[in-house]
Amino acid sequence: MPEVPLSDDVDQMTFALMNIIGRGRHQAWRTRSTLPENPRFASFASIGAAHKALCHKCRGHCECDTRDAIEYMLLRGVHPQDFEDGKWHTPTGVRVHFPSFIPCSPSEQAHLASTHARWKREGVATEPNNGHLDHPVSPAFVVTKRKAHADKQSEALAWALQHPDTVARSLEDQSLWPDSLFATKLRGVYSLKAANSRMAKPPMRYPTIHDISLRVQSAHTLAALDFTEGYTSLRIAPSAQDLFQCTVHGANGIRHCTVPFGWRGAPFVFCTLSAVLAQLLRAHCLPPG
Repeated sequence: MPEVPLSDDVDQMTFALMNIIGRGRHQAWRTRSTLPENPRFASFASIGAAHKALCHKCRGHCECDTRDAIEYMLLRGVHPQDFEDGKWHTPTGVRVHFPSFIPCSPSEQAHLASTHARWKREGVATEPNNGHLDHPVSPAFVVTKRKAHADKQSEALAWALQHPDTVARSLEDQSLWPDSLFATKLRGVYSLKAANSRMAKPPMRYPTIHDISLRVQSAHTLAALDFTEGYTSLRIAPSAQDLFQCTVHGANGIRHCTVPFGWRGAPFVFCTLSAVLAQLLRAHCLPPG
C-alpha cells in the first residue's frame, strides 16, 4: 500500500481533540481500563489498524495525534470530564435550571420507549442507576427529521434544487417537505444541561455546504458519508454513565453507554472520528491523484 499523507482537516481535528483531553502517558483518560470487546460496537474496530498501516508517523514509531485520538475514542471511551475546565459556563449568580421532564405526546413517548427498550437489549443503554443521583437526571424529548425515501433520492435532490426557498422554510415547518419524496424520522434528544454547562464550546467550526462547494473543483466528485448507528456505536467510559442518565415523561428512563444526542461534545468527537474514517475510505477506495 503506497504511503498516503494525512489531510490537513484530520490533522487539525485530532490536534484540537488532543489539546483538550491532554497528551502524555499520565493523562487521566489513559489510566482508564480498555473497553471490553463487544460485537455491537465493532463497526469502527478496524480503524486503528487501518490508520497505522497508512501513517508514516505510526510506522516510524513517532508521536501521532490521530493514533492517540483513535485510542481515546474507541478503546478508552469518551468522558465529559475530559472536556471540563472546572468552570460553570453560566453568568454569575444565574442558577442552571434542570427540569424533571419535558412533555411528550403519546406517539413520542411510544417512540422513546421503543428505542430505549432496543438500546437496553443491545447494550447501548442500561437501566438508570437510582442509587447514584449526585448529578441531575436529564429529560428527553423528540425531534422530527426528514429523510429522502431510499428509492426517491434523485427526485428528492431535484426537488430541493428547484425549491431552495421552500427548503429553507421547511427547516421550521416540517409539513412543507413532500411526503411522496421524504419520510419522517423521529429522533430522541436529551437535555444534558448539567454536563454541557461544565464544558467550554469545542474549538471547531463545522463547514457549511457553501464552504465545501468552494473547495470542490470542476470534474471532482462530492460524496456524503452517513452512519445508520453512528453515535450509538461510539461508547463512553463506564465511569461517565451516571452523568448521562435521562428520564422520559410516560416512559422508562435510561443510562447511556454511548455518546448521546444532546451532549455538547458529541458532534465534535464524532466528526473527528468520521473525518479519520473518511480519510481511510479515500485512501482505500479512490484511485491515486
